[in-house]
Amino acid sequence: MKSHWLRALASAAMCAATMPFATASGTKEDKGKVVAKVNGAEIYERDLYSAAQLESMPEELRNKLLQQTLDQAIENELLYQEAKKKGLDKDPKYLESLERQKKMTAQRKVQMLASYYEQSIESLKTARDREAITEEEIYAYYEGNKARYKRRSEERAKQIIRSQLVSIKYREAYGKWLQDIVGRYQVEINGTAIPDDVMLQAVKDNFSAAQRNTRPGQDGAVDPLWQAVADAAGVDLLEATKEPLNLGEPNPFKEKLSRLTFKIGETEVNWSEVYQLDALLNTPSTAHYMAGPEVFYVLKTYIVAEEAKKSGIEEDSDYKKRLARSVMDPIMSSMSSSADAEKRLLINHLNQDAGLYDTSKHEVTPAEIDDYYAKNEHQYARLEKRPNGKDRARKIIERILKSQKAKGERKAYIQNLREAGEVEIID
Repeated sequence: MKSHWLRALASAAMCAATMPFATASGTKEDKGKVVAKVNGAEIYERDLYSAAQLESMPEELRNKLLQQTLDQAIENELLYQEAKKKGLDKDPKYLESLERQKKMTAQRKVQMLASYYEQSIESLKTARDREAITEEEIYAYYEGNKARYKRRSEERAKQIIRSQLVSIKYREAYGKWLQDIVGRYQVEINGTAIPDDVMLQAVKDNFSAAQRNTRPGQDGAVDPLWQAVADAAGVDLLEATKEPLNLGEPNPFKEKLSRLTFKIGETEVNWSEVYQLDALLNTPSTAHYMAGPEVFYVLKTYIVAEEAKKSGIEEDSDYKKRLARSVMDPIMSSMSSSADAEKRLLINHLNQDAGLYDTSKHEVTPAEIDDYYAKNEHQYARLEKRPNGKDRARKIIERILKSQKAKGERKAYIQNLREAGEVEIID
């Protein structure tokens, strides 16, 4: 246990930028004790670490770990309050970024529910079992494909084949299971149902063993699902080109697609709300002849999520724990609570607005480079021996010094906020 928290201590610095902030959500009872106040905003123990972490944290390391993150949490709160004071939370660029972030977070939660449900399916668990692959199956595959493994030892080839057979079996099992699930749901685009045979064919195209090395559209033909999307939007598919769809001019194709609404079971979602679909419109239109699979993968995630809801798995205690951990714990997941994520995004906006990470505005003199070089010459001894090594070393040092000056400016900026405000650390 001690080594676990020593690793946590080592990673605290790396995670500092993602540490939580003072929040208004929750009660005093479920957030632990107050450890600091920043201009009246309270920071609790559990704003720094999740309940599970605090409960399992060795007493001798607890205070040290909390201190590691408390200073950063105070800085974050000061920067957040300053951003609000400057009105940056009303800035159109921030609001646009916030909207994009909300879409991504919502989509991740759908993906998490679908993934968790898939992991609970017994037939898929069995298909993932490496030990279920028999020696006879491995030998038969090896004998039929020796040419592929001529540069491998027989033992190594069989190890690879076991993994490949698991992948093949899982793909086939998943396709069969998914076909049954997809057949239960009608998918509508702007009120028009996608034909069942189109959706079922999409499952076969994307998950059958025969199709595992190819994707619909690779032969230049338009994918049926993508054609159904274009028909629902009332647009003609563009001629193949390597130019992006959005060249800065109004684009009817993009505008009409972005207004599409999908209905899967009881769930309705707008095209523009799904970041993968929104990003699809910014790719070269040659890719749009293979866009059907991209649309299908989004739709199948929502279909599986609908089935998961129907199964009642959202009430599963383990799922709830995973969801809570993914929302609360910045070390264990890229997801965070919506409040923290919005604050973090606003702080980043302030950093940009104030130029706190802009190294280009800082000047470094030749004398400063010479001084740093003289003090750290041993670090560049090997580089000096290479062509133009000394010039390259000086450029590296220039970047280091500019970065140090930018960090110093940010530190001074935060210190000024701290001195102008009221920061109380509570033992």
